[in-house]
Amino acid sequence: MANYSYKQEDGKYLIYKDEKLLSTPHGNQISADTEELATKLVEALSKRKGYKSASSILTYHYTYSNLAAQYDLEFIVNDFSNCADYDALINDEYLMFRQPSPVRQAIATYFEKDLPECFHMYNYYQLTAVLVIHTAYYSWMLSHYIITDICEKLFDKDNDTDYETLKQEFMDDLEEFECDELGGDPDNKEYIKHLKEIGNMIDVFVYYFCHGC
Repeated sequence: MANYSYKQEDGKYLIYKDEKLLSTPHGNQISADTEELATKLVEALSKRKGYKSASSILTYHYTYSNLAAQYDLEFIVNDFSNCADYDALINDEYLMFRQPSPVRQAIATYFEKDLPECFHMYNYYQLTAVLVIHTAYYSWMLSHYIITDICEKLFDKDNDTDYETLKQEFMDDLEEFECDELGGDPDNKEYIKHLKEIGNMIDVFVYYFCHGC
């Protein structure tokens, strides 16, 4: 069995597999800027978490390593802004989550203008988190709601609600939304599994997005 570890070198924590530096399948070196993140990466690697699930920290950091090595922020922001257009949003399953207005077209029009403004405020870590969710769930809006309804509240000095409460409230509303609008069945084993995966995804997403704050 492979042994994973990290070493601090030149202000970074380099990730090793046995005695060799670890790289992504695209050939980009994997390192972390904090010891906490390096520890989480090594733990996930040791547990063979894989890098294809939105609930694995490896998926986020492998994606980050590839993005940061190949593209500048402006390119990524412009690409996201072009992709998150009206057509994409009007067909986004999560567009109407927690929306008081019943007019889908109006909501899509609003976010076509609003999302690019948000993208411009994000760094590599945060854009990576958005990309992972979009790839896994074909949705720009799911990540946006997690950011506004959980991440931003965690950094709001006037908010006194802890993470677990925010997450549970979000999950309760999401389950109701999916059952009412997307055909989810709370008694179906596959749907129960889906909800668990969403919950695990939110934990990793929030950590990674906030790591970049």
